[in-house]
Amino acid sequence: MKLPKYDGNIHPNEWIKQIQICCFLKKIVYCGDNILNNDALWIISNNNITNLITFQNSITLKHKSSSNNYLSVDSDYKACGGNEGLTIDWTLQHSKNERNYLESKDNVLLKISFGKNTNVKNLTLRSHENILKIDNNDYQEVFAHENRIGGIDEWCIELIE
Repeated sequence: MKLPKYDGNIHPNEWIKQIQICCFLKKIVYCGDNILNNDALWIISNNNITNLITFQNSITLKHKSSSNNYLSVDSDYKACGGNEGLTIDWTLQHSKNERNYLESKDNVLLKISFGKNTNVKNLTLRSHENILKIDNNDYQEVFAHENRIGGIDEWCIELIE
C-alpha cells in the first residue's frame, strides 16, 4: 500500500487516517488464509550447516514478501522481530515431544528467552484473540507472553522450498 497523496478531494483528517493505516499495515502480516500466499510465508533461518532444524537450535523468522521482521502493533508487547537489522532468536518446542527435529505439519511452540542471570524471562508466541479489521481484511496480532500455555499457543508449521 502506497502513501496516499493529498489531492484536496477529501477532508484532511480522512487523509491523515489513510496515512496512519498505511503505516500501520507495514507492521503486520496477514496470516489467516487457508490458501498459501506470499503474505503467509516466513523464511526460517538457523545457524546449522545442514537444513535440519532441531528443537535444540534457535531460529530467526523473516517475512518472505517484504523481507522484514515485524514489531507488535500494541506498544505494550515486545518485538517479535525488528527492523533496522535487529533479529530475535526463537526456539521451537514440539507440542507433543514426538522427536527432536522439525517436520512439515508439526504443531510447535515458538519460545524466546531473554535477560541475564536470575532475571531470565521465558516467553511463548501466542495468537491474539482480537481481530483487527483494515480495508475489509481481517488481521490477527501475535505477541509473546509468559502465562500458562494453551491451545492458541500452538503453531502448525508447513515446510516448503
